[in-house]
Amino acid sequence: MKSRFLFPVLSIIFFFVYGCNRQQTANGNKSATSSELPEHIISDEIILALEPSSDIKEIQKDFIQYDFKILRTIAPNPPMYLVTYDVKKIDPLEMIKQLKAHEMIKEAEFNKKTTSRN
Repeated sequence: MKSRFLFPVLSIIFFFVYGCNRQQTANGNKSATSSELPEHIISDEIILALEPSSDIKEIQKDFIQYDFKILRTIAPNPPMYLVTYDVKKIDPLEMIKQLKAHEMIKEAEFNKKTTSRN
């Protein structure tokens, strides 16, 4: 009797665990490859919020192999920057993942296209 219910229960558990894991990615969107990112995402531009005592030049050195460049300072306090990198050298989702794991970075997210409300 128990074995008759075991397969459906295990199937439901597998579906729940597998489905939930596929829903999350580095930028919070549904599971996707870089070519499947939403249209409004600018895949080669990332907004970084740094920890208060962090130095963007040190972060730039850590990611120099990806042609990491600072485009502009968004805010001085807390320190926020718009950066770019070469998407041919690293997948955008992997880049976000690595940036979020960096000890000097508080938050990282893709820049997004916007439209005027006029």
